[in-house]
Amino acid sequence: MDRINNQNVFYTGHMPVPFPKKYIFEETDFRIIPIITAPQEYLSSATVLRDYLKRMYGFCAEVRNTDNDQGIRLVYDPSFEKEQYKVKSKDGLVEITASSAAGFSHGGSTVLQLAAHADNDLYIHEYEIEDEPDLEWRGFMVDLARGQYSLADIQKYADICYYYRLGTLHLHFADGPGTYMYYLPSKHFPNLNSADKYTDQEIQYINQYLVDRGITLIPEIEMPGHAEPLTNKYPEIFGGNHSGQVCAGMPKVFDALETLIDEVCELFPSTPYIHIGCDEVSAAKWEKCEHCCRFMEENELASAGELYSYMVNRCTRMVLAKGRTPIVWEGFPKEGTEDISKDVIVMVFQSTYQNAKELTDAGFRVINTSWQPLYIVPSIPKYWQSEKIYDWEYKKWLYENAVDDSEAIVVEKTELVLGGEICLWEGKDYQRDGDVVENNMAALAERLWNRKPIADYNSYASEKNNVSEKLKQMFEKNTAE
Repeated sequence: MDRINNQNVFYTGHMPVPFPKKYIFEETDFRIIPIITAPQEYLSSATVLRDYLKRMYGFCAEVRNTDNDQGIRLVYDPSFEKEQYKVKSKDGLVEITASSAAGFSHGGSTVLQLAAHADNDLYIHEYEIEDEPDLEWRGFMVDLARGQYSLADIQKYADICYYYRLGTLHLHFADGPGTYMYYLPSKHFPNLNSADKYTDQEIQYINQYLVDRGITLIPEIEMPGHAEPLTNKYPEIFGGNHSGQVCAGMPKVFDALETLIDEVCELFPSTPYIHIGCDEVSAAKWEKCEHCCRFMEENELASAGELYSYMVNRCTRMVLAKGRTPIVWEGFPKEGTEDISKDVIVMVFQSTYQNAKELTDAGFRVINTSWQPLYIVPSIPKYWQSEKIYDWEYKKWLYENAVDDSEAIVVEKTELVLGGEICLWEGKDYQRDGDVVENNMAALAERLWNRKPIADYNSYASEKNNVSEKLKQMFEKNTAE
């Protein structure tokens, strides 16, 4: 099949985003018969596609587990990689081939973008598309702790992830400085529970919504910093003298932190990752604490910096013991870093603690969450246009206020860079922030799906605007209903 970037013609309105690597397009089109079939184990993927087709186009299809030669057919092929998919539409049949829920979701989103509604029917041109992403981690984070995000808002962000084939949705459930900023239910520490916390039923709904779409959920709580809910509500356990920073010298503190991690694992049984924060801690506060100083002496730690790395090491090993992979933010010092498991994944955002080059040189896998251009902070407001993201490279980090790339930090050990993530901090709700977020999520999806740009930004923007309009109309229609 022809590679799209070897073709001289872009068929405006006929390109999915991200752009596929292998693509054939024919002017011939046909009406889609309203039947979707799938193997028994992937009926949920077919149901998801059916629901999106109804929400976007009003197209009502029947889902079956029998074979068909018209309509839409999901075909399982074990030779395909996890996120690889193929879409072939010809002779009245739209065939989506994949080996996982993620692959079927990617094929489904491609069909969703390429279909056209006319005269109460749904049509599609003849295509042959085969594709898979260049980078594994293509993510979006939303700061639930500081916002007012409803379950419907979270669902919309999951829908955008599905639509643009982003693989991870990172939900930041806890933070400071508010003592109420712990939005998960806790059985063992009920005083943590915010009045606006997400219920067990809502968490279960979020879990299933993402599983059905092949999207990996990343739940996050905070320790030992940004922990005002812990230290203010339970000072006798977590310490209350460090302005929202957990005291390492409290007698029950590590047992309590492990209990919190256990609770998160129970709430999110299907996620392979648990994010525990671990950034922006003031070691100086521990140096003035008699409990921490005694703990350092008992554990032969030479400095508060070593204590910081000790806590990161101990808490991440709790996560590893649960069979999950721990994720932390950049923030822990070099002192004691050699003791931290290299199974830990580090999200590098500011490059002022340890930067991505230093961390990868030490053997850590990293995720690019560079302030510039991947942060969105509506409270300032501060964010970058999608064109800046389109021109960015996954292995490059820029300081927040950098005026050009002259100070860029570039990682040469690219095999240790898993990908990147858009981070929405201090937002309010989807209605206020949605347009900027959707634009930047789409640009990130394109840049990580295809490490080398397939087309210039103007060509990308034209195709993106076309598919984006369909998504916005779906949201508006669903809200009205």
